[in-house]
Amino acid sequence: MNLPLQAYSTALLASIGVILVTMGLADRRRDWLLTCSLPFIMTGCASALRIDPALLPGSWGLQFGAAFLLGAHASGWQAVRRFQKRPGGTAWAIGLPLAWLVFSIGAVESLEMPVGSAAAHALVTAAFSGLSAWELAGERSEDLPSRAFLRGIFMIHVAMAALQVPLSAFLPVPLGGLPITNWAVLAFNILAAIHLMLATALLILLSRERAVLHSQRLSMRDPLTDTFNRRAYDQDLQLLSEDPAQALTLLVFDIDRFKSINDRFGHAFGDKVIQLAARVAASALRETDSLYRVGGEEFVCLLRNTSGEAGLQIAERLRSAFEFAGRRLDGVQMGATLSVGVASSGNGPVGFDRLFAEADAALYAAKNGGRNRAVLAGPLTRAA
Repeated sequence: MNLPLQAYSTALLASIGVILVTMGLADRRRDWLLTCSLPFIMTGCASALRIDPALLPGSWGLQFGAAFLLGAHASGWQAVRRFQKRPGGTAWAIGLPLAWLVFSIGAVESLEMPVGSAAAHALVTAAFSGLSAWELAGERSEDLPSRAFLRGIFMIHVAMAALQVPLSAFLPVPLGGLPITNWAVLAFNILAAIHLMLATALLILLSRERAVLHSQRLSMRDPLTDTFNRRAYDQDLQLLSEDPAQALTLLVFDIDRFKSINDRFGHAFGDKVIQLAARVAASALRETDSLYRVGGEEFVCLLRNTSGEAGLQIAERLRSAFEFAGRRLDGVQMGATLSVGVASSGNGPVGFDRLFAEADAALYAAKNGGRNRAVLAGPLTRAA
């Protein structure tokens, strides 16, 4: 057996594991890297035991080395689960490699079935890689570009491990059940190193993508109400401008006599009233609608594929719900209401600036008409 190759592999894998441990300990925000280090450390242990299998009696050195390798795949699955913010599955991660070790020692030492041991090892390997791919496939709430690539890496590993099952009778250790050879060790080390480094690099890349996505989301949210902010509103209008034929309706609303509420109860209480308006609006809107806070107490609701009449009905539902909710807040009788202006693009494209101006004019009409009401702007015609 090529001992220098094995020694080099052991040193390389152990060094990467130590680097990941150091990075995880140095930065609490990246302590999940400690989990990522386990596959490298365990694969390093597996490689070390293959350098001199005679350290343990019989074939136990090779069997324990193979068990450490299964532990590396189990740790990889745990790292993926932790990245997905799910429990680690420690019992399965420890139990399956131990169960295989007990079976393998009995199969090799007592029953002389090394091929069966190798096939079972490949099945467990495929199971852990398949579980990792399944974890990545089941998540849809985050748009992370590298997720599909990492899932593909695990699926390739599943296919390779599954292929080893029928080929175990024809391949040498560590790929099969025949006596160990240099080329098999070389192939195993290359495949293991590529798989480990690609998977770990992609996991680290995914963490960066998640951090960027989180920052982007924060930049689009209003910190007081957790609704979308003016920046998000401008960005969504830019995207919608690419489909000018889509029927849009805008609701512009604000809280009636809000300055009086601030003067009577203080700005902290005024913030609570703004938050109440945001909650009521969110409950009155549909899943396809978007809510933005564009000013102090001013909000915009963007209703896609909605007529003006349907928008007016939604505005009335919102106005009525807030009138009820605004009677009392934190034990304070305040009788807060809001007014809503509604404008619709109808069947033809209308400039967004004009649409907002018409909805804003309808809001002022509601104010001038006595407040606590919703007003629909007249039909808009396409500009010549």
